[in-house]
Amino acid sequence: MWLKLEKDVYHRLNGITLPRANGGSTQIDHIIVSVYGIFVIETKNYKGWIYGSENQRQWTQSFPNGSKFKFQNPLLQNYLHIKTLADLLGLELSYFHSMIAFIGECELKTRDELPEHVLTSGMVSYVKKKQDKLLTEDEVTSIVEQIESSRFSKSWRTNRQHKAYLKDKHSNPSNNTDNPTLEPTARETPNRATMKSREVQRWSGQTEIESSELPIDSLNTQQTIAPHTSMSHDMANKVFLTPFEVVEPELTAISSEIDVVIDHTADLIQTPTCPRCNGEMIKRVAKKAIKVRPFFGCSQFPKCWGVVNID
Repeated sequence: MWLKLEKDVYHRLNGITLPRANGGSTQIDHIIVSVYGIFVIETKNYKGWIYGSENQRQWTQSFPNGSKFKFQNPLLQNYLHIKTLADLLGLELSYFHSMIAFIGECELKTRDELPEHVLTSGMVSYVKKKQDKLLTEDEVTSIVEQIESSRFSKSWRTNRQHKAYLKDKHSNPSNNTDNPTLEPTARETPNRATMKSREVQRWSGQTEIESSELPIDSLNTQQTIAPHTSMSHDMANKVFLTPFEVVEPELTAISSEIDVVIDHTADLIQTPTCPRCNGEMIKRVAKKAIKVRPFFGCSQFPKCWGVVNID
């Protein structure tokens, strides 16, 4: 069918096997180079009914007896051919025309879902319809020579190696680079506090971190604690992260529900032994009593309830 194209205008190359940048090879059925662009043609000699859309990864060949066969979407297949040629020649994709030619006795059952360059007839007419000049005669000659010099030699060895490459590519998905994904653009992010502990505080949804891990500018200068307020050692050395911002814990006022500052005179009292188990005792403060007062409690509490009041 390509004989109807003038040889001095349309330079036809058949069965071109080219190396790919990532290794391996790609095999192109027909390449037609002209001043009207580079036509890259994928031919399919199929019978039966063909079902498929532009973006499906696989199309289906069906027969009246109910048998069905899957095959690679030729549009995606030919796009990779064009990309290989574009990289080889250093040309933009706008210089190329993709064509899918079904030359067997088949019917496209999803014709409305396919672009116009998927053809079952009229291939020559489609080529001649492109009349916008994209290349000069010298450029056409140079492109043909470059393709010819880059192609693998036509031989049974070349065909066998290409088939082995295809078999390996499809049997090992990790080796398949035909469907690259866009990598997100790397952006510099400001230094943030490193999560050292993933314990989530149940009452607030905050995540506890060490204050030493925070950037210097996120911490205020050390504050003087009022003489009638108290804060635990753990609270003094930590801040908390909420999902929105870094905040410092508020100082808690004295109440009947927390420890109070004990008068220094109580420190002078000798620590007694437990009257129940003779174990060590610890100075404690009655938290829920009506009158707040210190006392000595057994260090083995709650196993031992020994108590010595401090008068």
